[in-house]
Amino acid sequence: MKYFGLILASLWRKPLRTSLTAATLLVAFLLFGLLEPVSQMFSDSSNLAGESRLWVSPRHSISDMLPVRYHQQIQQIEGIDTAAHQTWFGGVYIDAISSSAFTRWAVSAEEFMQINSQMVLPQEQLNAFINIPTAAVVGRATAERFGMKLGDKIPLTADIWHNEDGSHWTFDLVGIYDSAEGENADTSRMLINYDYFDEYRIVGKGIVSNVVFTLDDVERSASIATEIDSMFSNSQMETLTSTEQDYLLNQLSQVGNIGLIVRAIMGAVFFTILLLTANTMSQAVRERLAELAVLKTLGFQNQNILLIVLAEAFLLSLITAAIGLGLAAYLLQYSEYIVPQITTLNLGMSSVMTGLLIAVALSLIVGLPPAMQATRVNIAAALQR
Repeated sequence: MKYFGLILASLWRKPLRTSLTAATLLVAFLLFGLLEPVSQMFSDSSNLAGESRLWVSPRHSISDMLPVRYHQQIQQIEGIDTAAHQTWFGGVYIDAISSSAFTRWAVSAEEFMQINSQMVLPQEQLNAFINIPTAAVVGRATAERFGMKLGDKIPLTADIWHNEDGSHWTFDLVGIYDSAEGENADTSRMLINYDYFDEYRIVGKGIVSNVVFTLDDVERSASIATEIDSMFSNSQMETLTSTEQDYLLNQLSQVGNIGLIVRAIMGAVFFTILLLTANTMSQAVRERLAELAVLKTLGFQNQNILLIVLAEAFLLSLITAAIGLGLAAYLLQYSEYIVPQITTLNLGMSSVMTGLLIAVALSLIVGLPPAMQATRVNIAAALQR
């Protein structure tokens, strides 16, 4: 600690250069803190224990569909409370940009609303949704965004499911739902009545995207999931039973190996930072050869010089790593507002320790070569220069 003032003075010898290097390192560790939980989320194995709501989806591809009869077969399994099915509708509302603002599903209305009890809908609106074939409900966020109100006609241009008339679909808005989970919960979806959709579409009759069900006893979630997948293991369309979060992650994973992509990005970032910081440290030591020679003249040993230069690298890396990881942990608290269906991401202690170890390794790699160079300084030559 007696050399701490000297170390700080050396770091602050070029304030602008030190500040820019620190900012670069901070951004690198901030990205690490934000991306590492995402990478772990895609690599962690599924744990169904204690889950009360599970999804049954096609095992092999997001483009596959399930026979609607799977819904009735799953409903008959002992231990299942309520089962519903849903089918991705798609369609274009106004234009492509507006359409991307909310998802549209064709659902078995009564069972779906029972399972999704967090979707609060007045009883008269729920009755209308169940009983009117062309009925649709939307979330509060979507209704407010587009100025929708009860009684409106909502036209959707088909992109996958064309109807028998060859024209756009038209639905009657009979309900606007809120969420019992608070104002930050997802209230963007639009729901339509499956029976009408299935009868009126040209192709794909009798198939659904997935089946969702709730359990009487959450302790049996893993065993019931295994039973369902075994039931359809030798069928033409095999299933994969998972949590809602795992279902969404599985859909994303079929686009590509997201975990590998994230780690590749982090690797590229740290490799670039390594080169930049190593060059900065080497340049800083070269500029101070005369000062290091003076320290040697005053009696500083080679090991003292080595430790001083290394301490500069360690101090800079560890401080920026701590700030970057702390900022990432704070920002991750708001991840549920970006993707409400995904569990809030957390920067676990293992990720923090990994980040700090990376900071230590980075300090050694960028600090050791210039530190060794500093110990080999020739006093006479350095002072003459």
